[in-house]
Amino acid sequence: MSKFLFREGLNERVFALGPRPSALRKKRNELNKFYHYDNTFGVTMTDSVFEELQKLVTEMRNPASENIDNLNSEEILRIINREDHTIPGIVEAEIPYISQAVDLLVETFKNGGRLFYVGAGTSGRLGVLDASECPPTFGTDPEMVQGIIAGGEKALTRAQEGSEDKREQGALDLMERGCCAKDVVCGIAASYRTPYVLGAIEKAQQIGARTLYVTCNPREQVNVGVDVAICAVVGPEVVMGSTRMKAGTATKLILNMLTTTAMIRMGKTYGNMMVDLMMTSRKLEERSKRTVMMVTGLDYPEAAEVLLAAGGHVKTAIVMTLAGVDAPEARQRLQKARALCGAQSKRGDMKRMIGMALTLLLGCGGAPEYDLVIRNGTIYDGSGDAPYVGDIAIAGDRIAYLGSGQPLRGKTEIDASGLAVAPGFINILSWAGESLIQDGRSQSDIRQGVTLEVFGEGESMGPLNPAMKEEMRAQQRDYKYEIGWTTLGEYLEFMEQKGVSTNIASLVGATTVRVHELGYEDRPPTPEELDRMKALVRQAMEEGALGVGSSLIYAPAFYAGTDELIELCKVASEYGGIYASHLRSEGNQLLEALDELARIAEAADIPAEIYHLKAAGQQNHDKLDQVIKKIEQARARGLAIGADMYTYTAGATGLDATMPPWVQEGGYEAWAARLRDPAIRKKVAAEMRSNPDNWENFFYMSGPEGILMSEFKNPELRQYVGKTIAEVAAMRGTSPEEIIMDLVIEDGSRTGAVFFLMTEENLHKKLRLPYMSFCSDGQSMAAEPPFLNGNPHPRAYGSFARLLGKYVREEQIITLEEAVRRLTSLTAEKLNLRERGRLQEDFFADVVVFDPQTIADRATFEKPHQYAVGMKHVFVNGTAVLRDGEHTGAFPGPGGAECGFRSAE
Repeated sequence: MSKFLFREGLNERVFALGPRPSALRKKRNELNKFYHYDNTFGVTMTDSVFEELQKLVTEMRNPASENIDNLNSEEILRIINREDHTIPGIVEAEIPYISQAVDLLVETFKNGGRLFYVGAGTSGRLGVLDASECPPTFGTDPEMVQGIIAGGEKALTRAQEGSEDKREQGALDLMERGCCAKDVVCGIAASYRTPYVLGAIEKAQQIGARTLYVTCNPREQVNVGVDVAICAVVGPEVVMGSTRMKAGTATKLILNMLTTTAMIRMGKTYGNMMVDLMMTSRKLEERSKRTVMMVTGLDYPEAAEVLLAAGGHVKTAIVMTLAGVDAPEARQRLQKARALCGAQSKRGDMKRMIGMALTLLLGCGGAPEYDLVIRNGTIYDGSGDAPYVGDIAIAGDRIAYLGSGQPLRGKTEIDASGLAVAPGFINILSWAGESLIQDGRSQSDIRQGVTLEVFGEGESMGPLNPAMKEEMRAQQRDYKYEIGWTTLGEYLEFMEQKGVSTNIASLVGATTVRVHELGYEDRPPTPEELDRMKALVRQAMEEGALGVGSSLIYAPAFYAGTDELIELCKVASEYGGIYASHLRSEGNQLLEALDELARIAEAADIPAEIYHLKAAGQQNHDKLDQVIKKIEQARARGLAIGADMYTYTAGATGLDATMPPWVQEGGYEAWAARLRDPAIRKKVAAEMRSNPDNWENFFYMSGPEGILMSEFKNPELRQYVGKTIAEVAAMRGTSPEEIIMDLVIEDGSRTGAVFFLMTEENLHKKLRLPYMSFCSDGQSMAAEPPFLNGNPHPRAYGSFARLLGKYVREEQIITLEEAVRRLTSLTAEKLNLRERGRLQEDFFADVVVFDPQTIADRATFEKPHQYAVGMKHVFVNGTAVLRDGEHTGAFPGPGGAECGFRSAE
């Protein structure tokens, strides 16, 4: 799965880069057309390789040097020099991607992982060179950064050209080094297509290692499914195809930047001075003395003496001098400072880190003081691994320490003995976009441990046009708000300025961009309209959207064709977004709807998420096993398909889900007008009683006894809240079909209802799926006015607590550590969120503390406005939002420095 890129933009956004495993699979199939394999000699090229090379920028002829063989030496040198002058600017343009790669390396190194460079020819030699320079420069273990070159050590001094074509050998050479899942493999290939390198990358991905790629061809050609692709497009070489020239120069710069920046962030320098270098030569010995003299003010003999006492370690010598301690004490202080000297180089964080480190270096006794220390908690870090008892220290909005056995002091301290400590939960499908405008406290979700709300199921809070704004105003119910924004990014900015307790993020709604350009018409967009829709998606992605969301059972989303959705998703894929969908059918056409999702995912090369997976209606309950089989088959062939669910057997939506889409064309006013026509009413009623395959009939699937009214815009109709359609029809002396149409007309809206559609047995099956995330599919509200005017689905108050109480503790369907993983890191990975979803040093401090023995939901269908119990403390970006079970009134959202938004160039 593609990972993350830190970028400047609207606040600090997150932008995911690069094709995914499905793209690697497709590329592998393409390469198999170009090569045939010989067991003796490896790969033999065919004429198709000739055609492929013609498309590569690095293989093109440079018009600036076409007649270079007719020039004298000085003229040739000036051409080469002019071409070389372009390299720094080209590399500079890739810094955002290099930055992402550095962040990945720092995370890997801190977790004990290694970096393997893999290349052939010049690229391979540059990888070996960079790896070999790390130990003397930064004092690293030679195993930490390694270079692997096609042809082995012989290739360092003599070209081994045939070796680069041996794809399988790349995998074998990598595995001989003991590469494992916690490592990073960086392929280096100027042309990107080197089989030896591709073989190593493929093997790395098979074993779960993270992958990088450094190349000199355009990003759209580098279709190898890595976590980060760095594409320094240097253009044609002075001598055609000689990638040891400009391509080699760019590659050398990039590799130097990768390891040097990672080592700086790992605390390997003091300012810009090397303090972990190895004194393996006279030059390095003298350099070490000079560094100690510059930092401490010692003279030459004194510096030589303290270095000798420090065993030649510069950093230890500095601490000994500044703190006035001996070498063992200095080494102990350095070990204590490790958490503070970690990789925290996010803008101002480096200054904070250095300040903390200097405090320790200058001899301030005792443990450093953090903003918050949580002691003795049972830590579920989000990985799914077994929990352990330990401590967490928070500095600002980050986790500064995680572990046990270290002396810690906090301005605020919490004893979490007997309590679970976990990352904040992520609500992957939330409808709190409006309710948080009314009440930013997010009470119903915060009290369950939710620290991130994700919006965008088909509809999003932007982009809007004037007609859409007017419609939104007309549809407002119990709380009113001004719509001062137009784009999705402007809405996110509005929420940031307003202040909310949770982090927030959003997908851009496929329905929203369709209505923006087509209104509520049932027709495909023209090419010009589709281009404008794609431009709206592009703008939303650049402003922070996480992907494209759809809700295909509802009009006008129902009118969108598969090809239309593919085109929108292709844009989101360019930015590393996801596609999340309420399938076109969750009932009679469920399997066909799933096929459509897979087609969109494959055609757009985008991960896909199935919103609130279910097999709806008694006649469809037995389809769930087939659905699960289809999903697993798709995942096995490389498609990144996941799903989420709420923990109830009933869903909730509007009464529009009970009527055919054709009657709803044109929006609410046109729909209501048609429902006043007796002839149309008769036709609609007949279709409501049918069991169609071409639209989703919730009336048929639930029956009038299984539809519970929950919300009305019209106060006069609120007497029916909590009653079934069958009961309301009996009260008013009419048929269930007629009463549904009447309620839509009288309420001036689609109204809200709960539909009983599923079985407990199927719910258990879904809970056991390792790729299943969780959602509320509801608003986040408070048990106070104006929210008390309706009876929402209890999932708004209990979906997450119900998982942990009923299904983990009581029924033991899954373990607590697995439930926490699904609520946190799994969902963060699906959404490509950086530095959230785990308890890990340097990650954002979204932390929850709860009692696993008492956490439970209290909301019921009859009395939904009841908060969950058992959640003790909730911290969002390091700020306490829930303390001892009570809301603090703090608004640290929508994400502090970074809330999962995405931006682009």
